[in-house]
Amino acid sequence: MRQFLESLSSTEWFVIGGCVAACLIVLLIWWLIAGPSPRRRRGARQLKKLLAQGKWSEVLALVPGVRAIGRPNETWQKTFNQIEGKALRAGSAEKLATKDFEAALTYGLQAARILEENPIEPRAEIQNAILDEARRLFSAAAWSPTAPILDLLQRAQRVQSPCREASFWQALCYLRDGHFDKAAECLQVARTGTERSIRDDDLPEDRNAPASPILEPPLYLAPSSCGKAIRKRRCGILPRPTGSMPHARLCPCFWAAPWSNRAAI
Repeated sequence: MRQFLESLSSTEWFVIGGCVAACLIVLLIWWLIAGPSPRRRRGARQLKKLLAQGKWSEVLALVPGVRAIGRPNETWQKTFNQIEGKALRAGSAEKLATKDFEAALTYGLQAARILEENPIEPRAEIQNAILDEARRLFSAAAWSPTAPILDLLQRAQRVQSPCREASFWQALCYLRDGHFDKAAECLQVARTGTERSIRDDDLPEDRNAPASPILEPPLYLAPSSCGKAIRKRRCGILPRPTGSMPHARLCPCFWAAPWSNRAAI
């Protein structure tokens, strides 16, 4: 072998070197085309480009295939998780804009799981959006049927329960429809967070959450002349609340009273 190598001329060495270099170049080109790392890098760039264009559904469809290329290390796994999490957030935001609250919640919880975030945040966001829509419907349709509003409030409670504000608006819907027993139950939940008695003396000492100091169910369920006025007038005209829980002037008794009395209040 040594004698053979020594017998080679410089021209022959040049030819052999050129062949070796050509083989290396071919191998490099093949690796750049079919190698796992370059393919993952191209796939990640394509996913980020699609995500920037708002095509989150295509990103979700392509992520599993790109993730399965080769054996990605922990850094690549985090990169794919970030891309998939952002796509799920975009999908949640789009579904929320179209008032598809259940689909928005599904995408939001998946994003929280992939990004290792607190799942309470997407639940709170979706529930607040449902309550905003319920408040809008309640304020805009004073004399219309309350069934769509009650359906929305039930969906809000399926997101996270108990929900005091959802129970409060349920009580107002029942008051509008004349179902005073159901309204009383919902007001108890709105005040205490659970189905407890209206009276403070009846509340257990180890209750998980204190009763609301703002909400007073007897104010809404007065059995006196004010309660009779509620039954006669059906008091459906209520102002839109400005905070998370309405203030005392949302009381149906207030709106059922004559104008002179309301002006004094």
